[in-house]
Amino acid sequence: MDKTITKKRTTIRKKLLIGGSLAAIILLTTYTVKSSFETPIKKVEIAGLELATVEVGQLSIEVAGVGTVQPKQRVLHSVLDEGVVAKIIKRAGDYVHTEDVIAVVHNNKIAESIRGLRNKLVLKAAEKRELEVTHRVDQLEITAEIESLKSEVDVTKVVYESQQTLSKSGVISKINLMKAQVELDSKTRKLAFLKSKKEEQRTIHQLKKQNNQVELEQLQAELAALERIEDSLTVKASISGLVLEQELEIGQKIESGAKVAVVGGTHDLLALVKLPQSQAQQITIGMQAKVKLVGANNTEYQAQVVRVEPKVQDGYQFVELAIGEHDNQIFPLQDVHATIELSRAQDSLYVKQPYGAHANKVAKVYVIDSEDKAVLRSVTFGAHSNGYITIKDGLQSDERVIVSNTAHFAGANELKLF
Repeated sequence: MDKTITKKRTTIRKKLLIGGSLAAIILLTTYTVKSSFETPIKKVEIAGLELATVEVGQLSIEVAGVGTVQPKQRVLHSVLDEGVVAKIIKRAGDYVHTEDVIAVVHNNKIAESIRGLRNKLVLKAAEKRELEVTHRVDQLEITAEIESLKSEVDVTKVVYESQQTLSKSGVISKINLMKAQVELDSKTRKLAFLKSKKEEQRTIHQLKKQNNQVELEQLQAELAALERIEDSLTVKASISGLVLEQELEIGQKIESGAKVAVVGGTHDLLALVKLPQSQAQQITIGMQAKVKLVGANNTEYQAQVVRVEPKVQDGYQFVELAIGEHDNQIFPLQDVHATIELSRAQDSLYVKQPYGAHANKVAKVYVIDSEDKAVLRSVTFGAHSNGYITIKDGLQSDERVIVSNTAHFAGANELKLF
């Protein structure tokens, strides 16, 4: 009887012991699991955080990018014939005035041809003068001969008329009268011949003169053409501005029509800005913009969108901005930072863009309450611009948020600030 009672008691103790152990294990497991899901409140020093206050008002929605200043007017300077670079006066980046020499190219064949043509022109001019002198002498000689013969004709005519009267009276014979008439006719014909010869000399002289003039003009035209080519070998700036391109070297041989330099004007300027395709697609002609030199003073220049390059390269597009009135501190080839105004958000909530917040996305940010606790909250953001971002939902005016990187607080729904 006693043994049976003892065995029962022992069995009950074992069951209680096993049951207690299981209960302890269950409690420990429950605590552990619960502890893994509960996030403790972290204490964070407020001095190490960047805070921003939600504001309400007008926000200019802009896109920004960098680019280079380009001239609206670009002029190519080239040569009309081949040659060898003899002198380099101006290089890329130099300022030039109209007619300033940029470079000199030499061509021996053209120089020799010009010298030969100039010698021919001297000889042809001398030939022209000789023609004039010879013609004048010939004209003087034949004129003198005509005048002399005219006198003889007049005398012969008087004699003939006298003998004609005497012949009628029977004083002289008809034979003598006939001789006088033959002499008069002969001299009259000779006079007519000389006059005709004089006119023919004039005609021949005019033809020779015209031929000489044609040959002279042909030589002058050939010389002028070669001089234009030679002049083009002395490359001069056709406009005032900046030498944008010039890569010549002394002794370098260049071909006809080859580029010597490109000069850009400095008055009408453009800014060629590179933007992501997603931003470039929001831009339209006429939008207002501002540009300022990279790494220089804070002077901003007004600008306007005049062209959007349709071609996409590696996800980017180029936008051209016409720069308005400017001083002499901005000129082609300089780097600029540009902002283009897409629109203006009126009476909008906005805040300095928190780390990790993106346009038109939902992000979690820490919002600070009156007890200096930062509570994690989901916020829907809108457009962003110039480091600020609009708020669609989740924040109110005058609320403060942490905008610095909070990745190291991951898992903490609340922060205690001190």
